[in-house]
Amino acid sequence: MRFLNRRQQPQQPPQRAPEAPLNVPAPTQPAGERDLERPLLSLVYALRTWGQYAPSISQTEDADVEGDEAKPIPPFEQWARRVYKFSEGDRVDFDALERFVLQGRADEQRSIEKSLRDLRESLWAFVECFSKSTSEDSTADGKSVEAVERLRAAVVGGDIAIIKREALLAAQNVRSAITSRQRRQRDDIDKLSAKLEDISNALIRAKRDGETDPLTGLFNRAALTAHTLRMTQMCVLMPTPPLLAMIDIDHFKWVNDKYGHAVGDQVIRKVAAHLSATCRRGEDFVARYGGDELVAILEGVAVGSDAAQADRILFAIREIEVPAGSDVLRVSCSLGLARAKPGDTPETWFQRADDALYQSKRAGRDRATSADVASPGSGT
Repeated sequence: MRFLNRRQQPQQPPQRAPEAPLNVPAPTQPAGERDLERPLLSLVYALRTWGQYAPSISQTEDADVEGDEAKPIPPFEQWARRVYKFSEGDRVDFDALERFVLQGRADEQRSIEKSLRDLRESLWAFVECFSKSTSEDSTADGKSVEAVERLRAAVVGGDIAIIKREALLAAQNVRSAITSRQRRQRDDIDKLSAKLEDISNALIRAKRDGETDPLTGLFNRAALTAHTLRMTQMCVLMPTPPLLAMIDIDHFKWVNDKYGHAVGDQVIRKVAAHLSATCRRGEDFVARYGGDELVAILEGVAVGSDAAQADRILFAIREIEVPAGSDVLRVSCSLGLARAKPGDTPETWFQRADDALYQSKRAGRDRATSADVASPGSGT
């Protein structure tokens, strides 16, 4: 519907003072009356409230101006005024309003996700610094530990302002603790600073070289190595240990030998796409480990739900069909699962998942085995 024609109704007197500069009374008509005024005024208030609290992101719509100083009118305020004038008989392009709202929401989501990613990178670097600087002490400074715990809780809560505040307080507490330590630790701190600088340079090079596997569009091996290192370092601070799933495509060598590498590449691409669609939460990390092996690292999934997570992946991959000449290939995979444990390195974590994967293949493939469970499951 592009335009609406308002049915004329007697106006109700406003019940509270409006906000300047737009004189919009609060909706006052009884809920039972079939009139457009109440929802239209509610829409006006919704637009103005959204505009007041929206993040500072760019808007493509040109702003109007008002007053002697030609002060721009924000886009949300412009639409609020148009809708209000519609209640007085003017015409409004509601299709354009819908596009504006959808675009604004998408811009907000991208802005928030970028801010959270940047904050999370900073948090990982800080936790690594804190962990290494206290590794030779039997106990860490109490204030520093408390500050790190508050920071972890703030990240779980997701409030960006609180995360920034707690990160600053935590950094100040740790800096004070490091300064007050005995002379025997200063050499270690100097070495740590040099290592952090090396890590920072390595991250810059990694971003420049790219983190994406060209065949599948997933994260590549380098990005997977960095992410796994972060997970093992943060494991002790996480309420639920992350879950590592290693995925191996069944009988992939036979596919390459019989149908050629072009068909094999198509199988890998389709498995990667289905795995990404299945593991699509913000915390999920999906990468190509190498060849026909893929990896998914899942955060925040409840302990005891490993079998359910494996079933989701197995069922999704069983739906794949790949044309191969006159044949149609049906795809299956084998899974090995392992939860991160305190003290794990990326190598020990991957080894446990790899051992579980081998058990799945030895038990007949197209199934999942958890390193934390004695016997393999069918995944059905």
